[in-house]
Amino acid sequence: MNKNRTVRRVAGILKSFSRQSPEVGITELANRLGMAKSVVHGIVTTLVEEGLIAKIDKESRYIPGGEIFRIAHVMTDQLKLQRFALPVMEELHRLTGETVVLVGWIGKDVRCLEKIEGDAAVRLVVNVGDRLPLYAGSGGKLMLAFLPEKEREEIIKRISFIPFTRHTITDPDTLREQLADIRERGYVVCALERWEDVASIGAPVRDSSGRVIGGVVIGGIVTHFTPENIERFIPMVVKAAQKISAKLGFVDEE
Repeated sequence: MNKNRTVRRVAGILKSFSRQSPEVGITELANRLGMAKSVVHGIVTTLVEEGLIAKIDKESRYIPGGEIFRIAHVMTDQLKLQRFALPVMEELHRLTGETVVLVGWIGKDVRCLEKIEGDAAVRLVVNVGDRLPLYAGSGGKLMLAFLPEKEREEIIKRISFIPFTRHTITDPDTLREQLADIRERGYVVCALERWEDVASIGAPVRDSSGRVIGGVVIGGIVTHFTPENIERFIPMVVKAAQKISAKLGFVDEE
């Protein structure tokens, strides 16, 4: 109960900022929220230390901190990615008939951001918001492959490599080899790694700076992914990712 009360007090302080009140003081917050000034001061001090609010003068006036703007910027980028991606994903679904998924980083996890169901009666068990493994399946490996080397290695060292199927990668060196291959080819093809009857193909989405911020993945029953269909699907997926990247301002100079 005390934890819930503390969280509500923190939320109340953060929600006190508005266009009408872009800066607030301790006394003002205490009066507005019906809290003791000492309690407000203690919470505000911690929020300042965490970068969520910032003190602007000696009279104890406060404004939203840099961390708030960073979080807002992340959400803006994600929403922009989803908005630009959806029509391209719909087109890719029409071309392939397979399930189309948009993936991206949410904090330290790769998650499904958008999904368009395929035409097959059997549905993929991936829903919007689901966390994807970084070592099994196209979505996670695609995003891991294009991280900066230092960051990528730190993550690989933390992976437990619990097998989903007998085809799941279970050692870091094999994963490193596959990630290097993904970077070289510019796309990923996976089969039977997370589920025994599923295959997938993915390609990276880049922002205006060239940074990979997402990925487009098609997936379906492995029998649909014959060598002939894989050869046909790959350029479709790569082109879809390139279209979304272009909408985000990426210019391929090669």
